[in-house]
Amino acid sequence: MDPRKRVGESDVAGLVSSYLSGSLGRELSANQRAARAWYGVCLERERNHTCGVFLKEEDDKLPLLVVYLDTNVIMQDFSTNKEIYLLRLESIGFPVSDIHFRLSKFKREQRVEASPTEEGERIPTRELTAEEMREIDDLSSEISSPDLRGIVREAMISSKKWDIAESTQESSKNR
Repeated sequence: MDPRKRVGESDVAGLVSSYLSGSLGRELSANQRAARAWYGVCLERERNHTCGVFLKEEDDKLPLLVVYLDTNVIMQDFSTNKEIYLLRLESIGFPVSDIHFRLSKFKREQRVEASPTEEGERIPTRELTAEEMREIDDLSSEISSPDLRGIVREAMISSKKWDIAESTQESSKNR
């Protein structure tokens, strides 16, 4: 049997992931752990536009994450979704005080964005159901500040769609 066929892609990913979270992961610098966390919560499109990640330690506060991006348009887009990224990072145990997006001095080679139908593009496959929207509205209704309630509600919707995209990708891999 061909050795390349014995080990599946998910087996290799699992092995590398367990190794990074094990002995090698303990030896990573703060910037390397930040990059691993950032890339871990990003979708393919976000990864494609990230040029670098830097963790700035702050006195008596959580660190600040600085993400270098390849274009101004993407920088604006990511800034709009900053609250979502903060929630995602916190959900994997990597809380930061804030994220600053900056334009990289070193441009990456131009990439052609994958269309939604190309394999590997992780996009939500459906809109949220009325029941899912009611659940989000119920949870966010407890927040007294209307501005914060709106931000949290949008973050919850986006996060739910992200979960849907992740589970859709996983189920399509298992077919």
